[in-house]
Amino acid sequence: MKAVEIDGKKLFVEFQRNPLRICPSKTLFVRNLSLRTSEASLLRTFEGHGALSAMISKNSNGDPLGYGFVQFDSIKAAESARNAMKDVEIDGKILYIDFMRNRKHPLPGKSPGKETVTVTR
Repeated sequence: MKAVEIDGKKLFVEFQRNPLRICPSKTLFVRNLSLRTSEASLLRTFEGHGALSAMISKNSNGDPLGYGFVQFDSIKAAESARNAMKDVEIDGKILYIDFMRNRKHPLPGKSPGKETVTVTR
């Protein structure tokens, strides 16, 4: 590995595969939500792309955490929505949208200390 010197310090850059690579799924992870955004408005934003349900994660006091999830009936529908909704703005904030990661607690609301509500149509 070759070092590059910047301002007298050696910098090493190493490329490797991302072990947390996100694979497409039926659920989109949406972050940078305004604290004013409701689950109903999040669902309305994605309904035109086939969203089935939406939820916003909340702490134990019921305060929103600024992120949520949108469920679709297929991976294809979720992929289409993800691609179409880049740079969408809700309540004055541009959203970051990606596929939900499969973790130890893959379902929203299953993490200890967090309370969630799901809105379905």
